[in-house]
Amino acid sequence: MATTIGCGRMPGVPVGELDQVEVSTGFEPGPVEFETGLGSFLTGLGAVIEGVKETQVRMDRVAATRFSVFRYFKRNENIISGIFADLLRADGSHGQGATFLELFLDQLDGDAGEGAHHRLARDYRVSDGYVVETEHVIPGLRRIDIVVRWGERGDEQWLVIENKPWADEQEDQLADYADYVHGRDRDARIVYLSGDGSESETIAEEKRAHYLTMPYRHSGRGPSVEAWIRRCVERCEADQVRWFLRDMLSYIQDAFRAEEESDDE
Repeated sequence: MATTIGCGRMPGVPVGELDQVEVSTGFEPGPVEFETGLGSFLTGLGAVIEGVKETQVRMDRVAATRFSVFRYFKRNENIISGIFADLLRADGSHGQGATFLELFLDQLDGDAGEGAHHRLARDYRVSDGYVVETEHVIPGLRRIDIVVRWGERGDEQWLVIENKPWADEQEDQLADYADYVHGRDRDARIVYLSGDGSESETIAEEKRAHYLTMPYRHSGRGPSVEAWIRRCVERCEADQVRWFLRDMLSYIQDAFRAEEESDDE
């Protein structure tokens, strides 16, 4: 193989004759040498990959790093709503009393801006006892995913949670929910859990002071399901429940994208 190099001027030599000189390196790589080098590289890479796999197998033997109960779930809104409802119950199997509900309400207060007419967390009578329902039926055979109620008829406090991790809204869905619940509690909060962070398109403008979008992923500002579950992990005193919550947190982070991640695409 020849390589061209530049030279300086020599006295008495016409311009251009020694400006460039070709120097032979004596080596011309051919297909054999290239294929041999590539083969060695791939062989080494294969050994590295096998080593990683073996390490993963040893780790999983004692830590099961890839195991998650949520891997067995299909994209089922009702299953997730059922889990959230059980976490919110004071008598839930988690054994943590009203802690998870209080943490959920704290998330909502973090987004209480000017003009908000909803009830704040401190104003809910959590210590007086409450009921958590799923699939609460309202006129027109609509079903609210989760309803939390305090008090007796005529003196009730309501919290409505509509869970939309994947599905779109039905026609006038949240508008109908708002009409129903505000006929029972004019200060009730309506929370829209949104898989992609988008807001409800069916809530009436005059009801937006009572409405909050709560995305699954945390974007660094405002409330989110991710931030709520993280706080639950921190406050939970039962190891078995804490491991479940950590698994759910990982699932949320894997299955849903934060707002800034969507914007980057």
